[in-house]
Amino acid sequence: MKNVWFQVRYDIVNGIVHQWKKFLLLAIVYGVLITQFLAVCRLKHLIGQYTISDIVLYLFKGMSWITDDKSEVIIPTAYVLPNVLIAFAIGNYPFKDINGYGGMVLMRARKKSVWWISKCIWAVITSVVTYAILVVEVVAVALAGGRLSWQVNRDICYRVSGYDKTLIKNNVNLTRFAVYMLLVGLLTTIAICLVQICVSQIFGPIIGYVAVVVILIMGVFFKSFLFIGNGFMAIRNVLYTPQGGDIRLTVIADIVIIAVSVIVGYVSFKRMDILKKSDWRCVIMVIKLTDVSKVIKKAKVLDNINLELTSGKVYGLKGKNGSGKTMLMRVICGLISATEGTVEIDGKILGKDMTFPDSVGVLIENPAFIGNYTGFKNLKVLASIQNRVDDEHIREVIHQVGLDPDDKRTYRKYSLGMKQKLGIAAAYMENPDLIILDEPINALDEAGAKQVHERLEEQKKRGALIIIACHDKEELEMLSDEIIEISEGRIVEK
Repeated sequence: MKNVWFQVRYDIVNGIVHQWKKFLLLAIVYGVLITQFLAVCRLKHLIGQYTISDIVLYLFKGMSWITDDKSEVIIPTAYVLPNVLIAFAIGNYPFKDINGYGGMVLMRARKKSVWWISKCIWAVITSVVTYAILVVEVVAVALAGGRLSWQVNRDICYRVSGYDKTLIKNNVNLTRFAVYMLLVGLLTTIAICLVQICVSQIFGPIIGYVAVVVILIMGVFFKSFLFIGNGFMAIRNVLYTPQGGDIRLTVIADIVIIAVSVIVGYVSFKRMDILKKSDWRCVIMVIKLTDVSKVIKKAKVLDNINLELTSGKVYGLKGKNGSGKTMLMRVICGLISATEGTVEIDGKILGKDMTFPDSVGVLIENPAFIGNYTGFKNLKVLASIQNRVDDEHIREVIHQVGLDPDDKRTYRKYSLGMKQKLGIAAAYMENPDLIILDEPINALDEAGAKQVHERLEEQKKRGALIIIACHDKEELEMLSDEIIEISEGRIVEK
């Protein structure tokens, strides 16, 4: 549970606070729509008479049923634009995160369930924030130029919002109706957001956007309130017209969709290959790969790999770009699963008995950290997941790789070499049993490369099992106790 809330706090900062421009854009759109409402009120000489509920019913009016093929279809801007912008706010953040700093968080949490649950909670919070923005604007407008009340003004409803006068006149449910539209709208938005992140992680962010659009279009053309887009359309609701749909159906559909999205997303993510970037104890570790193959899009990137690696050694992976070195590293650290064969770590099968190695530090491809945090703060956040090291040790590790722990510059202002050093520091900071480094001396000068040599030697003496890949043949031979050559996904020489 601690790891879940750590990840949630991290998501709130990076997926909401740092993406404030998206929410500002949504606030501007809400402001424009409310301004249109005020303009009609002014035209009808009703300024000062509108309430909170009047604005809500204006925004959530929606459109009448489409009764035949010849009906002109005019989809209200207030129905489409806010929902599209909320989808934009969700965007590809979850899967951009997993390929960056979030990947390191995931490796330390060692449970994919933690990452997925936190992203679902983040999606719910994002939905709540978008509606909080709407409510704040509506209340502010009502307070500034109208009446701060939930009581519906019937004149506003039919003269400004365009509701039928005969249906409004004797309707005693209007105030409750406005509150229901707001609450059901929020629940429907949560359901759509969870569908989006579920579909995105299975098929990709673009298809996630498409799923949102499809839900909105189905709401336009289908009469049943089981099509949840109808939940945003007050004019189709039975609380407004006897011919309307039952909003309870939308609530039921929302709850079912939320549950299915969370479950399907979790099952899918648990099986998903993470193809991009992704303690003081020292034990004897044995990693055994048996007949390991990996197929991606019908291409065999690893072909019948058999290896046995033991702690206290540095293993160097040698091969051309695309030979399978990085893919082998990802298999060993659990970021992708083998199509065939098994990876055993101390007798436990990766992907069956454990999701990730119990103690691992990884730097694959380019390092990724939170851009507006200092190097020290970035490592401190990572270290807080398992609480194995204190601030003094973090500062020492930063100093060991040639950086200043008191440097106030944020990560985005670091040079490539500084970023690489911080990535290496993150990989060995907690003295893991297994250290995997892809091109560790990339972007480093001679002094930086020497520091990497020294750190790897220290970790090897401590008893760590170290796997590195390096394009520089001389550096690889200097760093490694044993070199494994890979070509076209196969081991050529061991």
